[in-house]
Amino acid sequence: MLFIDYSSAFNTIIPSKLAMKLVDLGLGTPICRWILNFLTNRPQVVRVGKHTSSSLILNTGTPQGCVLSPLLYSLLTHDCVAKHVSNIIIKFADDTTIIGLITGNDETAYREEVMALYEWCLENNLTLNISKTREMIVDYRKRPVREHQPIHINGVKVERVSSFKFLGVNITEDFSWTLHTDAAIRKARQRLYFLRRLRKFGMHANITSNFYRCAIESLLTSCITVCPIAEANVGEDLLSSLSRDDIKDLFPGPEHFLRRRALWLAVHKCEENKTAAEKTLTTTGDGDFSREEPSTSKFVTMSNPEYIVFTDSELEQARHSYFEKKRLGTECAEPLSKELFCRLVRNTMTNMISIARAADDSRYPSKHEVDAMAKRLMEYYPMLKETCGEWHVDKKLMKRLSNVKCPRKDKKPPAKKPRKDGNESVAKSDSSGESSASTIILDKSPVRSMGTPVHHQDGSDEESGSADFFDSQKTQARHYNTLQEIYKPKKPNKAAVTQLLNLEFESRRQFINSDAIKEQDRAVKILEAYPCFRELDHVLDELRRIIQPSNLKYISEMKDRWEIFYSKVQFYGVMKKVMKPPKTLDGVEHAAAVFRALPVLFPSSTVPPKKLGICSEAFFHVLKTSEDPEGYLRQRPLACPVLLVSEGNCMIAVGTTPVSTFDRKDLNEGLLYLMAYYYALHLTYPKCISTLLSVLQTEILKDSIHDRDSTPSYKKALGEWKSFIE
Repeated sequence: MLFIDYSSAFNTIIPSKLAMKLVDLGLGTPICRWILNFLTNRPQVVRVGKHTSSSLILNTGTPQGCVLSPLLYSLLTHDCVAKHVSNIIIKFADDTTIIGLITGNDETAYREEVMALYEWCLENNLTLNISKTREMIVDYRKRPVREHQPIHINGVKVERVSSFKFLGVNITEDFSWTLHTDAAIRKARQRLYFLRRLRKFGMHANITSNFYRCAIESLLTSCITVCPIAEANVGEDLLSSLSRDDIKDLFPGPEHFLRRRALWLAVHKCEENKTAAEKTLTTTGDGDFSREEPSTSKFVTMSNPEYIVFTDSELEQARHSYFEKKRLGTECAEPLSKELFCRLVRNTMTNMISIARAADDSRYPSKHEVDAMAKRLMEYYPMLKETCGEWHVDKKLMKRLSNVKCPRKDKKPPAKKPRKDGNESVAKSDSSGESSASTIILDKSPVRSMGTPVHHQDGSDEESGSADFFDSQKTQARHYNTLQEIYKPKKPNKAAVTQLLNLEFESRRQFINSDAIKEQDRAVKILEAYPCFRELDHVLDELRRIIQPSNLKYISEMKDRWEIFYSKVQFYGVMKKVMKPPKTLDGVEHAAAVFRALPVLFPSSTVPPKKLGICSEAFFHVLKTSEDPEGYLRQRPLACPVLLVSEGNCMIAVGTTPVSTFDRKDLNEGLLYLMAYYYALHLTYPKCISTLLSVLQTEILKDSIHDRDSTPSYKKALGEWKSFIE
C-alpha cells in the first residue's frame, strides 16, 4: 500500500483544465463558464491591523474554506483510476492510496501503477510530496522468499513504515488493531477529565450525557462496523422465521427503523406479492367486470417507430364514466360524442404523423400502422363500439391521413393532355400534366452513385442502361418542375419540398458542381434555380445529403459535436490568452468573442486583404447602428458567405446577395449555417480562414479533406487542438 501525499493540492488546480473535465463529465456550458469565472482573476491581500498589502491576482487553485473546493478537486481527479485490474486507487478528497496485489513475486503492475500516477500528476499540475509519502507492505506469506525492493519516485526513495494512520484509523502491516484501540482509549481517557470537571461543577445530567456521546462515545465507536445478525449467528434459513419483535431486538431504537423495515420487506417479499396477486384477481358480483378499469397500454409498438394513443381530460373522463356504468350494471352505456370522436381521430393522426416524421422527414404512417392504431383505440376506448365499429375508425383515420398527404385542389376544369411520342425531348415531357404541386408522395427514381462508371457486357445491356438513365433524367426533371410549382405559393409545404429534393438530388448536384457556372455567379444562379436554399432547414438537409445521406440523425449529431467544440474552444482560447474568462452569460456577446478568436486559434498562412482588416471579418461582422448591410456588402472585398449581426436579427449573405435570416439567440450556430452554404452552393474557402474551415469540416462535419488541403498550418493547428482536448 502506497499512501500518497500532495503538496498544496487545492492551490495547484488549473481552472481551464478543470473546466475541460467538467465539460467531459456532461456539465452545461453556463455552469462551466461560471466556475471558470469564479476561479480566475481572484484578488488576494494580506491585512495586519490597519495595514493592507497590495493585491495579487490569483488564476490557480480553489479558495480555502470554500465548500466547493473539495467537490471541484474530486471532479478534477475523477479520471485518476487504476490501469491494472490487480490494483486499486482509493481517493478521499486529497488523500490518495494505491493498493496493489502482488502474486508470484511479480511487482511489475504495482510499480507501473505508481509511475502512471506520477505522470498523471505531472499532466494535472499536482506535485507529489515524496518526503511525506509512505509505503506499507502486508505480507500474507508464512515464509517470505525475499525482501521487497523500495519504491523510487523521480529518483527519490519512498520511506517504508510498519503502520500508518489512514483517515483516522491506525493500520499496521500485520492487521493488528492493538495500536488503534490503544490510541482511542488513550484519547478517551484524556477527555474523561473534562467529563469529571463538568460533574464537579454540578452540570445537569443531560449536558454531561450529551458531552459523553459527542466527545467520548463517538471516539470509541468511530470506524466500527458490526453486523448484529452475524453476531447473533442467525443464518439465511432462519430469517423467514423472524418476527417483528425479533427484528426489533436485533436492531433496537428509532434510528434503525428503516433498516428493520428493509429487512422485513426483503424476508416477506414473496408473501406480499402473493397477497397482492390475490387482491387483483378479486371480482365483483357475477365476476364479469373488475372494480378497476382495465390497464390497456397506450402504446402501439411497431418495428419502427412506437405510436401512442391520444388522450386528454375529457376523453379520460368519458372513459372512466363508461367503466363506472358498466361496473354498476347500467344497461345502456353512454357512447362517445361526435365532437370527442372527431377530436380523437384528428389528434391521433396528427401524433402519428409527427412520430413518423421524427424518424424520417418524408415518411407517413402506413396502412398496417393505421389498422393497428384503430384496433388499439377500440381497446382503449371501448365506448367506440357503441358509436361505430372498428372499420369506421380505420376509415376515418385513413381519410384524415389522405387529407394531410394530398390536400384538396382548386376546382378547375380538367386540362386535356396532349398525346406524347416516345422520342420527344425531356423538356416537353416535363411540361405535361403528369405531376402537380400538391403531390407529395412520389415514386423514387433509381439512385445511382455520382461519378461511378457502369460497365456492361453487351450491347443489349448498354441500351437498357441508357434507357434507364434517360428515364431517371426525365423523372428528376419532372420532380424539379414540381418543386418550382410548389414554391409559387407564399407558404410551400416543407415536407413536400424535402421529399422532392431527395428525389432530385443527383441531377441537382451535377448542375451545381458543373464548371458551366462561373464562381462569381454561382450563388445567384443556384438560388434562382432553387429558392428553397434560402431556408436554413433545407440547406442543412442538403449538407446531410452530401456528407452522410443515410444518417437521418446527422444534423442533430453535428449540432451536438459543435456544442462540445464550442464549449471547449472557449477554455482553449483562455489558455492561449486569446480570450478573457467570460464574465457575462449574454449569448450574443460571448458568441461574437468566440468567433473573433477562432481564426487566431486556428490561423492560416495567408493574411486577409487590407481592406478587410482581421481574419474574422471574412465570415463574421457586427453591424454598427449607422451601418447599412447592403452598403457593407458592396464594399466587402470577398464574395464568400458572411454572417452579419444587427440589433434585430442575424443575416447570411453570399457576395452582395442576402440569403437568409435567423434569430440572434441562435448566433452560436451561425458557423454551421455558413458551412452548409459552402457545401450546398459548392463554394471555395477563402485562404485567410481556410485552416479554420478545414478544422470545422473534419472535426464537426466529419468530412475528410483532400491531401492538397492538408496544409502545414492546418496540421499544426489541429495537432495543438487535439493535444489540448486529450
